Amino acid sequence: MSNEIKNANLPASPIEINGFGHYAPEVFSGLTKREMFAMHAMQSMLSSKYVNDFNAGDADLNIDLCAKAVGYADALLKELEK
Repeated sequence: MSNEIKNANLPASPIEINGFGHYAPEVFSGLTKREMFAMHAMQSMLSSKYVNDFNAGDADLNIDLCAKAVGYADALLKELEK
């Protein structure tokens, strides 16, 4: 495995913790960009009147909807890398 940090794994809205005036390493946390993009894609699909189209015709939430949300997030991140 590579030690390279990928754009998808960087924090979407980082929070800086600087040790309250002491010299300390900065820590960034929060949702990754990939997680945030997937969250917004899923939110959009679920709020759509066409939710059944996104969800393979099943009114119940299933793994297909989740996989599509992550797929859209990955596609966006790939496009941003160009």
